[in-house]
Amino acid sequence: MGDLMGGALDHLITDAVRDLDHGGRLHEVSLGPAEALISGQPEGTTLTLALITGDAVPVEIWEDLAARRPTRFALGVAGTRLGGAERLEPDAPSIELTADRLVMSLSPVTRVVISGDGPLATALANAFTFIGWQPSVLPDVVAAAGLMATLSPIDTIVVMGHDVEMAGRALQAAIESGAGYIASVGSPRMQELRRQWIAYRGVDWDPRVRGPAGFDIGASSPEEIAISIVAEAIAARDSGSKRR
Repeated sequence: MGDLMGGALDHLITDAVRDLDHGGRLHEVSLGPAEALISGQPEGTTLTLALITGDAVPVEIWEDLAARRPTRFALGVAGTRLGGAERLEPDAPSIELTADRLVMSLSPVTRVVISGDGPLATALANAFTFIGWQPSVLPDVVAAAGLMATLSPIDTIVVMGHDVEMAGRALQAAIESGAGYIASVGSPRMQELRRQWIAYRGVDWDPRVRGPAGFDIGASSPEEIAISIVAEAIAARDSGSKRR
């Protein structure tokens, strides 16, 4: 799942794990011409890969990963062999390898579901990408709702559009999700229509929903509006982290 160095190492990893023992091992690889071309690294560069079997990782770590929480763990190192996994207090993302210990700190990337399309959706996607978040622009409400269901409190949802029913359906899915910040883009009148649509279907309004979305900075262009929404999303995420 995923890749390393743009996929340059995928086939090397596949070959290396075929005979992987319980616990895992450190495995050195050297970049050939093809790997160097894909990764942008010099040919002959030597890398050390940590290959770990799933059953060697504590259950608590898998729970952290499934819930998309920051996590940190250590494994003992004996030559090239790995084992003795131990869960540690979370820290900033990093990997530390010493003669007798490998410590890995992992943090999830904040995801953003943008329900809608048009210039503002494009501006939002660009702005969120710029700060390192992972946006998905989904004009189709069903597809957007499906992705919303996978979100956690560190994630963001943006609902836009002039069609009250489509926006209402997206907003209902957003409220039922675990996202920490929900932006409802539109005028105060549009917000009231969406509230009525939600209430008619027996769904309670949620304090995570900010509408009209974005800080009041006098924004007018799609790019300026996007900046105001991104700033509010950052503030909401950080305040949520402090509460937790």
